Amino acid sequence: MIRHSSPTHMRASARETLGRGFTLIELLTVIAILGVLAAIIIPSLRAVRLHSVRTASASNLRQWSSAFLLYSSENGQRIPYEGSYDQPSWSQVRTPKESNAWFNVLPPLVEAPALNEMRSGDERAAMINGLTIHSGPGLEVDARENRRRPFFSYMMNSQIYSDEDGAPGNSGDALIRLVLIPNPSKTIFLTETRSSIEEGAPNEDESRVGRAKGRNNSISFRYDDRSNVAFLDGHVATVDSETLYNAGRDPSVPGGQLDDFVWYPW
Repeated sequence: MIRHSSPTHMRASARETLGRGFTLIELLTVIAILGVLAAIIIPSLRAVRLHSVRTASASNLRQWSSAFLLYSSENGQRIPYEGSYDQPSWSQVRTPKESNAWFNVLPPLVEAPALNEMRSGDERAAMINGLTIHSGPGLEVDARENRRRPFFSYMMNSQIYSDEDGAPGNSGDALIRLVLIPNPSKTIFLTETRSSIEEGAPNEDESRVGRAKGRNNSISFRYDDRSNVAFLDGHVATVDSETLYNAGRDPSVPGGQLDDFVWYPW
């Protein structure tokens, strides 16, 4: 005779299975699976975030480039002044000497505030709040540092000057003309400057942080060893940070200047 399990017996078995919970092996298996998933997902999320902020920073540099090309077109193909100070104070960016500095003449051309127009604390926060072209996305800076002086996310190449024509000054006629640059499509105009001593090449000191102008030893590696660069012909590219850093070697030394990235145009 065939025996059939009664519904009551089946319900009792189900209750027993549910009631006993997970065994230790089952629990460890679930934990292991979750660990594997986390190991896959977390780096992916970090990579997505880095790509997002790096893209946003490149967009800022494109606006700076647009402003530069417009400025140059309206000013006899001149390049704006790099500024007199590596790390200017708020009072220094307002002096007549800095009237043609890139951080004062370019922003208004793309409807952004010039540094010499920032007077209040709220206005000056534009340097680090991630809401204007002055502020690099993902930048982590103590607000107190920005109150002391403008904390730059982007810096101009400090090597764009000519001994023949004299270093640029506050006179518009003294500014370097773009036509003098031998290779504008390879010559660096603006790039991201490091926001901390850990955020760049090793063996560089804190004086290389948040600068208005500089060269290879002040660049940022903040986007997973990738850097955004604006060139003098107006285009923007994302490049390997180490390669950009090494491009700054002394051009007088054989092999010292890499052809793809030019810090020293002369």
